Amino acid sequence: MKAGNGCKWGMIFGAILMLASALCQAASPKHILMDIESKGFRHEVLPLAAQIVKQLGQESGKFNVTVTEDSAGSITAANLKHYDAVLFFTTGDLPIADRAGFLNWINKGHGFIGVHSATDTYHGYTPYTTMIGAEFMTHGPQVKVNVHVDDPHFPGVQKLAPSFTIFDEIYQFKNFDLSHRVHVILSLDKNPQTGAPGFYPIAWCQQYGKGRVFYDALGHRDDVWTSKIYQEQLLGGILWALKLEKGSAKPNIPQFSPMKTN
Repeated sequence: MKAGNGCKWGMIFGAILMLASALCQAASPKHILMDIESKGFRHEVLPLAAQIVKQLGQESGKFNVTVTEDSAGSITAANLKHYDAVLFFTTGDLPIADRAGFLNWINKGHGFIGVHSATDTYHGYTPYTTMIGAEFMTHGPQVKVNVHVDDPHFPGVQKLAPSFTIFDEIYQFKNFDLSHRVHVILSLDKNPQTGAPGFYPIAWCQQYGKGRVFYDALGHRDDVWTSKIYQEQLLGGILWALKLEKGSAKPNIPQFSPMKTN
């Protein structure tokens, strides 16, 4: 065999191996570590939430879920090597030994999904607030709201546009920087309690270094977690954070934002 032919067949064989490896990786489910630890208010819905996230992974075939309430033992450099993303439904100051190392793990290309009270976690720790996009400030009585879909192309919300109604506990935030950081997916155009016109974000995403961050403020109630509307939007966000779905993370100016000039 001529040397040129050997090189040619070597290149073809190498390409086949690369393709087979890529197909194998695409077929293998991703791994999510779901932390439901509460160092503040503990939500009664947590066991159901864990069950639903596991179910979404099994039914989609895209990911599997390990549930923990021991962040000190599970969110470590050694253990995070086994996961592609972390999901927080947490409150308070979690006893993670190396918080900066955890954020750096996300920054290097892993996923973070925050649900409901994930913004009620690590109050005053600015690097975490920057990563997740905002800090919980307050909420009123649970209420029925009309949620506007700001990005109808984002995974999981395409069928919900232009808006949908839901009854839940609606968070209001501080340290939410719309101007240059996050991509808003869902929002309200009225104060959930007074009905006064305004802009109240519900779900958003952002690129965090090479990692992807998705946050959804809904999820206080059992009937929210069991609703197909919520499950579809959460699944879309999870798959996006895992880099299994495409979607924009470019900072946007939603229709009802005070920054909107026309």
